[in-house]
Amino acid sequence: MGLITIKRRSSNVATFCIIHRLTGHLSRLWQMATAGEHNIRILINLNIMKTLLGFLTIYFFLLGSYSFAGEADVVDVQISKSGANVFNFNVTVWHKDIGWKHYANKWDIIDEKGNVLATRVLHHPHVDEQPFTRSLSRVKIPSDIKTVTIRAHDPVHKYGGKYLNLKLP
Repeated sequence: MGLITIKRRSSNVATFCIIHRLTGHLSRLWQMATAGEHNIRILINLNIMKTLLGFLTIYFFLLGSYSFAGEADVVDVQISKSGANVFNFNVTVWHKDIGWKHYANKWDIIDEKGNVLATRVLHHPHVDEQPFTRSLSRVKIPSDIKTVTIRAHDPVHKYGGKYLNLKLP
């Protein structure tokens, strides 16, 4: 059995992939054991595989969902100018929030050099509201900055989801 890497799949799909692979190993071991090859090594391997399958099932259904919520993605941004070098941002974020331990908890406005210009803190999970839009008003941006990047954050994956680069109006 090799290392299994899963990214951006639901916990049910990920669990199915791993359990399906382990079930195949269990089936082969069981066939060998019942075909008259009563080798102690086969029975030990069978017990190890059953134990591992049980632990993986518990992990994926009870604990693993935190890591499978994925990264926070910025899916839309509306920028309006409200004064000289002052802007309003309406940012739409998508993240499969699953509760207080794993939810999109902020989004940032950053300049071309990676400096954070402003941050909108998201104070609670949006489990039943996806995607969701939140605003940040009266953001002062220096006149020499023409392009900004909007990125979202969650406490498990940090930054890393989809972000948007935009020209200021």
